Order: sequence, then C-alpha cells, then structure tokens
Amino acid sequence: MLTSQVDEEETESTLQIIGSKLGAEVKAALKSSIDGNPPQIIFRGYVDDPRNTDNAWLETTAYHFHHEGPQLSINKSTAWIEMHSGDRRFRGLYGFHRSLAEKARYQCELKDSERRIHRKARSQEAIGYPERLQVSDDCVSWDTEFESSNPQTAREYDPRCWTHPSVGKADPSKVDHKDPTQVQGLWLRITYTSLDQGEPLEFEYNGTPLSELVGREHDGPCAGAPKNPIGRTGLRGRGAFFKWGPNQAADPIVMRVHPSKRDAPASARLQLLAWKRPDTQEWSIPGGILLDGEDDKEAVLRILSNRLGNMAANSLARLLGDEADISDNIFYRGYSDDPRNTDNAWTETTAYRFMNTNNLPFIEENACDAAWIDMDMDDARFRNLYGFHRKLSMKAMEEEEARRTRRITSRSSTSTRVSVSATRGARRARVGERGEPLSLPKRFAMLGNIEAEFRRVDVR
Repeated sequence: MLTSQVDEEETESTLQIIGSKLGAEVKAALKSSIDGNPPQIIFRGYVDDPRNTDNAWLETTAYHFHHEGPQLSINKSTAWIEMHSGDRRFRGLYGFHRSLAEKARYQCELKDSERRIHRKARSQEAIGYPERLQVSDDCVSWDTEFESSNPQTAREYDPRCWTHPSVGKADPSKVDHKDPTQVQGLWLRITYTSLDQGEPLEFEYNGTPLSELVGREHDGPCAGAPKNPIGRTGLRGRGAFFKWGPNQAADPIVMRVHPSKRDAPASARLQLLAWKRPDTQEWSIPGGILLDGEDDKEAVLRILSNRLGNMAANSLARLLGDEADISDNIFYRGYSDDPRNTDNAWTETTAYRFMNTNNLPFIEENACDAAWIDMDMDDARFRNLYGFHRKLSMKAMEEEEARRTRRITSRSSTSTRVSVSATRGARRARVGERGEPLSLPKRFAMLGNIEAEFRRVDVR
C-alpha cells in the first residue's frame, strides 16, 4: 500500500482546496495539527469515475489528514459520518471515494496497533492466568526504569513467576525442564523477533540465536531464563507454554472473494477462514504450535486438520497441488502479541497467505466453530479476532491487494497498448494509432484501481 510524506508546497495547496470546500476554520485547525502529524499520501493513480471516457479520465492524489483535536465546526453542506457500512452515507459515497476512505481507515487501525507495543501480552485476557503487574507503555522496554502506575504496588519490577498447571501434566519429552539452566541448547534456539518497532511486520528470514539478541534473568525463581525481547509483560515464568523463550507457531490465513461482492473494496470483498477457539470463544486464525522437525507444508496441513477437520486440510492440499515448498506463501515471521506471553516465554509465528480461488469447501457442513468472515471492521468477529490475528489478517489483505494489482497491471500492459509508469511522475499512456491517448479498459477498472505509482511492492 502506498504511503509517503507530503512536502510543504503540496500540503499548502491541499489545504487551500480543503479551505474552499470546508471553510477557513477547518483549514486552520488542520494546518495547526500537521506539525506533529503530517498528512500521508495513501493513493495516487487512476480513479474509476462515472465521468470517465475512452479519451479523458480522472486521476487523483489522496491525502490522509488525521485530526485528534476537538471536533471542528463545519458548514451546512458537510457532515462527519461513521466510517462503516451501517452508515448509508458512507456506504453510498460517490464513485471511488469509499475505497479511498477504507484505505485511510486501514492506516489508522495499523498505526494504532503499532503504537501500543505488545498490548495483548500485558493484558488479563488469557484464561486461567494470575493478575499481572501493570506495565505502562512507557515502561515496556527493559532499558527503561520501571515505575509502577499503581501506588499500592512496590516501585521495583518484581512480578510473579508462574507456570500453568497444565504444563506439568504434559508429555515430559515435549516440555522444557522447570529450571531454565538445565535446558540444553536453550541459547542456541532461533528467535525471529525484530527489535525494530518502526517496522513490526518486517519479515525475518534467518532469525537470530537467543544468545545474540535476548538478555537473561539474573536472580529470583526464573534465574537463567531468557527475557522477552520486546519487553516487560507483568508476569514471569513460562505461563501456558511448554518452552522457555520463543514457542514457534504457524498461522495459515486462507482468504476468498465474497461470492456476491467481487467489485467491492478489498475490506468488503475479501473473506477470512476463521475458527472459534474453544478456550476463549474468540474467533481466530486456525493456527497452532509447531512440532519439532515439521516442514512448512506438513505443519499447515496438520494444524488445519486439527482445527477444522479433514475437509479443510484436503481442500488446501488440492489448492497447493504437488507443490512441496510453500515458503513463497510466507508473508510474516516474527513476534506475535499473544495474551499468553510472559517475560520469559512468548510465541512467534510464521504466517502463510493462501487464496481460495477455486472456492473449495473448507468448512464441514453444519460446523458451528468455523466460518468465512468479512475482513471488514464492521464484522464484529473480524474486529475482535484473537490476539495478534487481526493485524496479521490486515497485512495479508494488503499483500493480496498488491499481488492482485500486479496481476492486473501486467494483464493490461500485455493486452492493450497502455503502459503504466512506476516512476515518480504522472501515469502516462501510449498514444493510439490515431494520436489520441488510451484509458485503462473498463473491464480492468472494475477489477480494482491500479496503484502502480508510488507503491512499494514487496516481492517475497
């Protein structure tokens, strides 16, 4: 998805347009707020507009201004509307405008989740967990001196060291020794967590040994245990995990196009294969913890079978065909913000993106713990997905849109005499035989608006 900063000249000209449409007060308020929150360009390119013709068409640059101050007074021909399909004004926005608004909303959601570092890991959402020591956003980092937000609590950071009773009942061959200093090869284990919180969804291919990235507890009942590389969670120990340090998982994200919404914006068009967790009753990606020695394909098929039954695993196997290596489907590998995480044990995931292009039957008939849910914030199941899963799903949706755009762009360039420039400049079309410029064919415009300009395309 295209996002870039706007220079001062471009910002001023945009504010002039805003002032002419919404009034001087709105213009002044936005101008004063952009010092700490500059606008972003979220799209630049062709617009599917009802006024377009074969020889003249509209292209736009869409700017995202985010105003967090008091509500602005606006003129009578303007209104604040809810950004969900329940508001008929939003649902019926002119032309391409709803798609642009969806992109802006997606950026807000992503920024909000990135701002709050492993929020789920500091929550009380995990079933059966004891109360955590409260850790504020400013005190997450191990490099920051801890200050308790609760005056009843001691100022030093000394949370409880706790392991779920179920861990002691599991197969001993699969569980680490309760004393981390007795675990052979612990510090040679690979972590895929990236410490660059500016890019929390960066794909780490090779990972790093724990000894090179992670600190360790020096005293107390968890002495010798690795420290969560993201920071404090308010609880020591292994929690519900079998292993100290990273517990590797796999999350297969299976999507499809909604049968009746093929021409809608991405968030309204795409659906996610979701599973209702029996422990929390929350909808989630049907993922799970990896077994030692499993390869990617074995793990994904086993997990789908365990979560959704043989039909799901068989359908995915048919979708993949004879392809043994599914590493090209990986779009994220790294830390997972999970409510079960602790200071000394956490989950990391490898997320795979699959598109059910053949509409294969992944869900058993009459199944109540699986569903295709809309990848839209208006769907409460998607909005409240378990743990880190909504953020992963939104990333998968963005990746799928980028792939789809590349396909459409390639198709249009080979089947028509239109070339799309991916350089910093306006889109140019080659000139037809009679000397008139050619617009994009309507059949491609209906599949989605092409974002070749100013797009950073990740080829993974």
